[in-house]
Amino acid sequence: NARVQSQPRPPTMAKLQFTFTKHNNIVRVAAWSPDGKLLTSCSDDNHVLLWEVNGTVRQDILHPAGVKALAWSPDGQRIVTGAKNEVSFFNVQTGARLAHSTRRHTQIVTSLAWTAKNEMQVVSGGADKQAIIWNTQTYSSQIRYNQQSAGIDVASWAADGQTVASSSDDGRVHIWKAADGKDVHGYYQDAQTPMRAMSFAPGGTQLAVGGDDGIVRIWDALICKNDGQRCTDEPQRIQAAQKAIRALAWSPDGLFLAAGGNDGTFSIWNPRQPQRALLSIKQNDIVRSLTWSPDSKQIASAYGKSVTVWNLQ
Repeated sequence: NARVQSQPRPPTMAKLQFTFTKHNNIVRVAAWSPDGKLLTSCSDDNHVLLWEVNGTVRQDILHPAGVKALAWSPDGQRIVTGAKNEVSFFNVQTGARLAHSTRRHTQIVTSLAWTAKNEMQVVSGGADKQAIIWNTQTYSSQIRYNQQSAGIDVASWAADGQTVASSSDDGRVHIWKAADGKDVHGYYQDAQTPMRAMSFAPGGTQLAVGGDDGIVRIWDALICKNDGQRCTDEPQRIQAAQKAIRALAWSPDGLFLAAGGNDGTFSIWNPRQPQRALLSIKQNDIVRSLTWSPDSKQIASAYGKSVTVWNLQ
């Protein structure tokens, strides 16, 4: 009496549920908690706010500078943040700082991601061309990856919890092992333009990368057709916008991909039918971050100083 899993219906409409306006400068990242009960947002106003979907603020964590990056732990108990060159860990319940380091990155921390698998590792990417793997039990840096030839814009974990992708201002995308910092294969470079947005599909090896040319590129990140320095694999290309892509997020089931950017819109795509977007929403400022609720029924978009929560239908 096995139940047949029905494919989720693609979202074709988004209804505004709530707009969060308690930041007074640009919001860099919004991220949903793993249980779907809270959102957290970080801003150039030096604050990280944890809030309920009705706007009630649970924690307000002040930082020494604008906060450019953040990520949740998979169990929802901690967050990691990046302000200037500082990586900090906080207890979500109390807002207490558990650890911080200012000695590893020499320039601004641009990206943070917590592996969903073994829960013990975070990757940070910096404008100093370095990515660092952190042990989140000891809060010490384990591996330093420095093969990138320009400042790192974003880093993302594959579903295996062992493989990391990082991309940089020169358009190069590197795939490497967190255990030893060694490249899995050569780098991808489909265009010499900054790749500021990136997201691994939750269940597999598909890697979506967004360029300043408005194109989303999707590679099977563990495959490389060339054993030299550079992979020659052709990505799938989706012209998702006319201006730079700044945010990418796969739905939790890995079926749909949300993209947003400098043209002030975000759109949701089915990569298997990439001719046109499933839906497109105009916001009145650059969309810098997109995050799906764990049940895929809502999406939050950070643009300007605000975060909007949308119900998908």
